Amino acid sequence: MASGLKIQDTQTGLRAFDSSLLEFFCRVPGEGFDYETEMLLACGERKIPVVTENIHTVYQGKNKGSHFRPVRDSLKVLAVFLGRPGRFVLASLFSALADLLLFWLLEQGFRGLGKGETFSGIFTATLAARSLSGILNYLLNRRWVFGRRGKPFFGFWRYLFLWAGVMAASAALVTGVSALTGIPPEAAKIFCDGALFLLSYQIQKRWVFPAADKGGESHGGADG
Repeated sequence: MASGLKIQDTQTGLRAFDSSLLEFFCRVPGEGFDYETEMLLACGERKIPVVTENIHTVYQGKNKGSHFRPVRDSLKVLAVFLGRPGRFVLASLFSALADLLLFWLLEQGFRGLGKGETFSGIFTATLAARSLSGILNYLLNRRWVFGRRGKPFFGFWRYLFLWAGVMAASAALVTGVSALTGIPPEAAKIFCDGALFLLSYQIQKRWVFPAADKGGESHGGADG
């Protein structure tokens, strides 16, 4: 479900691929059992097809020779799945804190000029803080969450379009859900923004920050 690939055995170490993929697989992070998971996720992200070939497996001595450490290696594999969404959450929280701090600093500055509590002062502080924190969130998502390189503002307009769309969708959904169910807008916003947060992650992954190099139909794979 995470990779978009239908795979019967995700932890097999017996994999075959042609030499054109060697450089790409050398760039995939991880070691050991977590690397096998990272490899499959990378294939799914770049549309590299993976084909399963069934083989007869013989375990000697009830598989006592296995190097798999049930707790430690299972946690490492789980961390692969939680890594990117977890970084997405942390980047969002950090950007939200930056937004609050920038707003407070700007509002204090405007207050010193006698405009801190006026609409123009609050609006300017809000706009400036949200714009700066938005750029910060874009850069964090691009480099740290999705690992994209190249031109620093490639995809920025898509990000901006998504940002405006999510904001408009939030307002519409909160209004509609609150009117239909009778629950307070504050409570409706928790559920609506939570769903939009997950949707935003998928859209950023697939559209705003798509994988740079995708495998073509000529890239075969085998997963035994």
